[in-house]
Amino acid sequence: MKSLQDVMKKYMQRNKQSQIVRLKTNAYYDKDEANLIGDTVERGFNKSASAITVSLNRRDSVRKNQEDRRHAGKDIVAFFAALTSNALNLGVGQNIRFDHVITNHGSAYNVHAGACIAPVSGTYVFMYTLMSFFDHNGHFQVAHNGNMVCKLFVVGNVAGGTWATSAGSFVLYLEKGDTVSIQNVDPGEYLSGGHYSFFSGFLLKEMEHDPSVVG
Repeated sequence: MKSLQDVMKKYMQRNKQSQIVRLKTNAYYDKDEANLIGDTVERGFNKSASAITVSLNRRDSVRKNQEDRRHAGKDIVAFFAALTSNALNLGVGQNIRFDHVITNHGSAYNVHAGACIAPVSGTYVFMYTLMSFFDHNGHFQVAHNGNMVCKLFVVGNVAGGTWATSAGSFVLYLEKGDTVSIQNVDPGEYLSGGHYSFFSGFLLKEMEHDPSVVG
């Protein structure tokens, strides 16, 4: 920081001397005008140095906060929850409450809400596996803040009736406090529990702004 300020100061001084020399070659050279230029250059240097100091202090503060969180283990966000009992007569838009929380670093998964609630802003990775109820086709969806992101389909209604699973993964940028859940789509639907259906996720990278948004 000090070396950067020294370089700027030398540049400003050279700039100031250069302008004074140009004035001295002018027949109308005035010492007051030279002093005015000197003052302007000095103010410009002080303003630039102040802006750099603020920027570096902000960067150092963010870095220190991240280091403190890392040492305290608070930068780890990961959860894994399974459905123990069969979910019966699900309503439209109802969150699937994966009630057996196996892993929950960072307290991201809220079993009562049946949703991941982002403790920090960043990019998250999620995975799911759903098992159909016997002889039922199930329509479900991934919801971000209650809005559909993508749809999921589990086929159980085939010749003779059977069980089937659907699995996948997805990546989302979440602001702190955003929710992600697996929701039922059709009224009065069912989903198999017994730990055959589960939902998990983790924080890939903490970041304050969505890098995919330009401007």
